Amino acid sequence: MDPRAALSAAVVRLLTPLVRVLLRHGMAFADFAELAKRTYVQVAAKDFALPGKRQTDSRISVLTGLTRKDVARLQAETIASDAALAAERNRAARVLNAWVLHRRADDGTPALLSMEQFAELVKEASGDMPARAVLDELLAVGAVRRQDDGALKLMTTGYRPAGEGSDTRKLLVMGEHARDLLTAIDHNLTHPAAQAFLQRRIFFDNIPAEDLARIEAQVRQYGERLLQEARETLGQADQGDESSAPGRSRATLGVYYLHEPMPDQPEAGQEN
Repeated sequence: MDPRAALSAAVVRLLTPLVRVLLRHGMAFADFAELAKRTYVQVAAKDFALPGKRQTDSRISVLTGLTRKDVARLQAETIASDAALAAERNRAARVLNAWVLHRRADDGTPALLSMEQFAELVKEASGDMPARAVLDELLAVGAVRRQDDGALKLMTTGYRPAGEGSDTRKLLVMGEHARDLLTAIDHNLTHPAAQAFLQRRIFFDNIPAEDLARIEAQVRQYGERLLQEARETLGQADQGDESSAPGRSRATLGVYYLHEPMPDQPEAGQEN
């Protein structure tokens, strides 16, 4: 298979679950096409300028195949987004990490916190973000529960929107997780093996249905243990909300698991 055919096949695979999400949420093709055009222009403008030269609408038009009129229009527009909710989510995730790492009970589990202790934690981990706003977010997604005595209990060690009315949060997380995975893959496509990021998976294609619940539970334990160890490593190096010198980096590790019915023609191979 030539590279262009391989790319086309890969794009169809990438788009299939995405289109499923779009149709479920009522986004028609015309809306998606407009977003795709806008993203083409943004990426061409940011990442494909010639060294030492200002990126022009004409060059963006050549790179993307869009008209100069479309490029100029799209350059002037911005995508409507809930930036405030995204920022709130990121601050809430910082607080969760700090709680897991620095507020522990004698048995090593995350400690129960009073509202005063929670406010102190928010100040340490998230700067001037109001403690009430962070708590409301964590309560909304089910990450924290308020006990009868008023103490706050951490229900999860990671930010996973699961509460009522959390569709917007789930969609934001979807975009962030998928973006991170594809960015890692893009890096690995354009760098030698010695500079590649971790990108591995295992899969098997003949698992009996009666074993799936047990396997999923065990794999979930493996993943949580790995993420906890990685949180310790990254948390020791992270500077929190403090300002940092130029050159700071963002680091992330993602874990996923799924099972689905096999098609008639199973894929060959078990690891890549």
